[in-house]
Amino acid sequence: MSEDYQYIPLQRPHQGQSYRFQVRLMPNSNGDWEASIIVLPECRAWGFTKAEALEAITSTAQNYLKTLLTKGEGIPTDSETTGEYVITVVL
Repeated sequence: MSEDYQYIPLQRPHQGQSYRFQVRLMPNSNGDWEASIIVLPECRAWGFTKAEALEAITSTAQNYLKTLLTKGEGIPTDSETTGEYVITVVL
């Protein structure tokens, strides 16, 4: 009896450039959380929890950085990534 095997190549994780940013998390009066990146004031996001807000700001920052690169603009760097909340954005 012969068994058939199918080879499925594993995709390697994206090995692009990564950027680290300090995030400011603040509670809203309604219990939601607002996240912003200090060196990217245009990037703001919110979530029902801190974790959701951090996930949302990471996605927002990734899209914003892609837009900057498409326009040929530089990406600001955050020299202060020692705060309580730091995210890594991979392009």
